Amino acid sequence: MTPLPLILPLPGNERFAQDLAAFGGEVGAIETRRFPDGETYLRLLSPVAGRAVDLVATLAGPDPDFLRLAFAADAARTQGRRGCVWSRPILPTCARTKPSAPARR
Repeated sequence: MTPLPLILPLPGNERFAQDLAAFGGEVGAIETRRFPDGETYLRLLSPVAGRAVDLVATLAGPDPDFLRLAFAADAARTQGRRGCVWSRPILPTCARTKPSAPARR
């Protein structure tokens, strides 16, 4: 039997991860912090070997958040994950039904 996907929320995405888990998955944990020089420390606290991993992250603050997402994906790869996807909530500003300005020609 294939294990349930492991849902790993990056900081600030824990609630969305819990909502995703309701559809079938297990919420895991990531430890992350910044060193005094500004570099990122990231450690997967849940075993990922042989499991599909769903990284849950927004890129509301793209500069610091993208590197954490990339580091988490790389850590899951090196620890033997079976597959990896990125799940993100859709921000209201991204779901416009009409363009905010007319197209330029």
